[in-house]
Amino acid sequence: MLTISDMLGAIVAQDVLGAVLEITPLGGALFVSRQPTLHLVLEGAGLLEIPSLNETATIAEGDLLLLPHGTLHRIRAGRRARAQTAKSARPRDQTPPRDHLPVIRFGAGEPALRLVSAIFDLRHARANALVRLLPNILRGPLLSTAMVPAGERLELALRGPGGAVLIDRLVNFLLSDMIARHMVQSDAASRLGANIAGAAPAERIIALINAELDRNWTLSQLAQRAGMSRTIFAARFADYVGEPPMKYLTHARMLRTAEMLRSTNLGIGAIAAAVGYRSAAALSRAFQKNFGIAPGRYRRQSWVEGNAAE
Repeated sequence: MLTISDMLGAIVAQDVLGAVLEITPLGGALFVSRQPTLHLVLEGAGLLEIPSLNETATIAEGDLLLLPHGTLHRIRAGRRARAQTAKSARPRDQTPPRDHLPVIRFGAGEPALRLVSAIFDLRHARANALVRLLPNILRGPLLSTAMVPAGERLELALRGPGGAVLIDRLVNFLLSDMIARHMVQSDAASRLGANIAGAAPAERIIALINAELDRNWTLSQLAQRAGMSRTIFAARFADYVGEPPMKYLTHARMLRTAEMLRSTNLGIGAIAAAVGYRSAAALSRAFQKNFGIAPGRYRRQSWVEGNAAE
């Protein structure tokens, strides 16, 4: 029988992209990539705002914040500050070494808020029951005032050789730790209930879909792999994942398409073949329908690209 530890072990952050952000008194950073995001506040204080939910939280040195569902948000040093994109912000080093974390400054002047931020992809772990039960934002302390030197050493390590590898390891450790702590501190474990019992076949099919997105899957084929009738499989999968199998398949294809647009130079036709679409046009229509933006335009965007929201 699948355990909570098994489900936690299946949650892996992939394609981690991190940076050290320096936000000045009149500056702010806007995150619109719709990817899970983690922030570690190294120095200073400011505001984390989620416009769509009309939520504002004060953040300060030592805070650790996880937005597991990719909610659009902004971080500002003050309410009068204007959030901007990474493209319009000023990198401290125009050509940082490939394996170093970049340092990006938002606004003019000296920073009032400094943090390590990372976006990442959860891929099929998005359907994991533990992830689906998480709130829009998880918050917890990582550093106390007495541990500030440790935060400084962490930053130096991330900005040095191998920083790209270190941020990947750090994000995965913090991701597991924050989810596990949430399970202990909330009633999430009790709310899982029958989900754990039904998780094994669903997780197996989720892994199969994501491993072979190029296949022309049918509901009957997936049900056969799960060892169930179509009706029972569809019902149990929807109960566990929160959406029917074929709808999940479409979402998985869209997420992989977005990932490949961000991380490769492959043409739309090649990506279409890799994710199970017969043509670039068919993929483009599906992508536009799901994301509201054409694949080519999406590719040109940066990890925090978009218009600043006020």
